[in-house]
This record gives sequence, structure tokens and C-alpha cells, in this order.
Amino acid sequence: MAKNCWNVFWGFWDYETPKVIVVKNRNLGFIYRTVQLLILLYFVWCAGVPSSSIFMDLSSHDPM
Repeated sequence: MAKNCWNVFWGFWDYETPKVIVVKNRNLGFIYRTVQLLILLYFVWCAGVPSSSIFMDLSSHDPM
């Protein structure tokens, strides 16, 4: 049991890197970067636009 615990402890510190493959296809690269840009714009839009409009709605109401 103690030996197994040490194996788990030392195994935690192991580091592996994935293999990287370079694909030389301009069409696939264009699609990949376009999807990345669309995802980035989606998160910027969702984080920026609705929160600022909610703030404006809350600040425009007149408290009684």
C-alpha cells in the first residue's frame, strides 16, 4: 500500500507533451482560424454588450 502511494505521488510530477502535427492546407487553416475568431467574437459580444445594456436599464429606473 505504501509503495503504491509513493508511485502515485511521483507519478503526479511526470510531464508529457502531446505530439504536434503541422497540416499544410490553406483551406483547412482558414476555416480553423475563422472558427477561432467567431468563438472569440461571441465571447466578447456576450461579455460586453448584454452586461452594459443591463447596467443602463438598471440605472435608468427611478427608485421610489
